[in-house]
Amino acid sequence: MVSNRQKQILKAIIDLYVETAEPISSKALAEYMNLGLSTATLRNEMAVLLEQGYLEQPHTSAGRVPTHKGYRLYVNELMHAYHITKEDTEAVQSALQAQQQSLSPSYFSPPELDHLLNEASRALSALTRYTAITVSTKLNGMMEIRRIDIVICDDITFVFVVVLGAGVVRNKLYRMIHPVPRQQAEDLAALLNRVLAGTRPGEITPLQITILESTTEEGTKELLAAAIDFLKELSMEIYEQDIRLKGEGNLLDYPEYQDVGKARELLDFLGESAATSWLPLPTTSSVVFRIGNENLAKPLQEASLIVARCPLAGGNTGYVGIVGPTRMHYPRLAARLSFFAKGLTRMLQDIIDEDDTDRPENTPPPTREKQGEEPN
Repeated sequence: MVSNRQKQILKAIIDLYVETAEPISSKALAEYMNLGLSTATLRNEMAVLLEQGYLEQPHTSAGRVPTHKGYRLYVNELMHAYHITKEDTEAVQSALQAQQQSLSPSYFSPPELDHLLNEASRALSALTRYTAITVSTKLNGMMEIRRIDIVICDDITFVFVVVLGAGVVRNKLYRMIHPVPRQQAEDLAALLNRVLAGTRPGEITPLQITILESTTEEGTKELLAAAIDFLKELSMEIYEQDIRLKGEGNLLDYPEYQDVGKARELLDFLGESAATSWLPLPTTSSVVFRIGNENLAKPLQEASLIVARCPLAGGNTGYVGIVGPTRMHYPRLAARLSFFAKGLTRMLQDIIDEDDTDRPENTPPPTREKQGEEPN
């Protein structure tokens, strides 16, 4: 159990460490917090946080630094909402307006969308000084899950049949290691339909997976795992995804990546990844954080990802994100990223609305957002 005072101390350590990139001593912390706590008291509290796994001590330093667990507590409970500044607003608006001016004012086309998202990566990288990621996810039709059937061939052989929107049907045969009774297989099919019907395969949430895993009988865990794997395959089949990276060299500006081998490992991974299985894709307007060892891919386990969702036209979805060391200003970056994503969505909608309007030649386009206003 972390006390309120320990949380306050952890927050101060993270804020100071993000600013200085130096391990934090009890003396530096006492001066920074200025709450009248003695260095001895702070050392004792820091020792408790270290024992609980929220802090660690680098081998060559007497100070302490946050662990991935510490950053997660900070993001979930401790960081204050960051109110985007006028300077931030102007920087984002300037970046978006520069992109908009590079597009033709009418007859907006898919190649121009690709160009826009490519430039969005570049602008986001310059704005945040991290490596920027943009993903455009183009949905091939209305592909929500209508029904899931499990056809029982024998007690170890099953065919999953998934009926999707627009009459699309996909199936795959699986052989289990352990036998599964017929009634348990039928119960699993009913559970899958209750939890997943109406969901697109690429938008199945961790909560839905947790519900399935906690509700499934022990004897059908293997069959459930096969069903989830099949749905993951379908999500890649029915979505066309384009990933763009810009500002890869920005990583080298941070002390965490002064080790060229470590930086190269991460950059090679980012450059070679064609799929987005490593990227947390939010299903709501909330910004998603994945910190350090929460990433399954080894090259990302000393990095953090922050990703925001950008709804696009036609039921398609875009995502903008950044990757960098775990030592980052999470509240400020999350606010900038969210504001950037909302602005990008609004700008795309403005362009599409303008393109749909059959206005006479030389008629001025509709009025854009005023400088400094946050998009809705």
